[in-house]
Amino acid sequence: PCLFVGDHAKNVWLSLEALRLWIEYGPGPTLVGPASTAAVATVTQRGDYAAAYRAVRRILTFGEARGYEPDTSHARFLFSVLCSWFEPVEHCVQAGQMARDGLIAGGDLTYAGYAWQSIVAGLLDCAPSLDTFVAEVDAGLAFARRIGSESTIECLESYRWLAGALSGENPATATVAVERYASNPQTLFFAHITRAVGAAISADPVGLARHTAAAMPLLPTVIGHYAVSYT
Repeated sequence: PCLFVGDHAKNVWLSLEALRLWIEYGPGPTLVGPASTAAVATVTQRGDYAAAYRAVRRILTFGEARGYEPDTSHARFLFSVLCSWFEPVEHCVQAGQMARDGLIAGGDLTYAGYAWQSIVAGLLDCAPSLDTFVAEVDAGLAFARRIGSESTIECLESYRWLAGALSGENPATATVAVERYASNPQTLFFAHITRAVGAAISADPVGLARHTAAAMPLLPTVIGHYAVSYT
């Protein structure tokens, strides 16, 4: 919830509490996921992507060595979000897919849906074909609808809209209401940024300016996410 609403101060406190427990009482499976969130804190508080990348990779390696699943898949999900700033985006997609599969196997379906969001964001730039991208988005939507994850549904709906615009299924210049996502700043960002990308590709400077301007105030809800690179 802290990430969804952009409350980074509270998110920092929670993640550092996990690290404090780790230091005082020793490591354990249930601390791996919360502690890895401290990596996001270095980005939101200091803009230090390099420290975030090193931190989440170190915790991920620790969890992998001890077989702490599905908790290690939480860390792997965050790694898939942050590694794009230092590794090819293909690596991030692969990490996201591994995290998704591990989370599903471990019964954490909600976080598996979040991992799908990271996968789709990366595939938009590196999928071998539009059909591959669409197949992943559709699979993610079907999964999110089965488990009732509204935030993942809303995020992937925007990517599905963009896929339709790129394939000609729907015109990118068509007026599309994004206000229905207003209750969730994070999914509202994805709605605006995908429509901005569609406007840029279809040479619609008015739409590009409108959606980009609307997306910028929402950046705190997606700091560190690969989709930020679109801006």
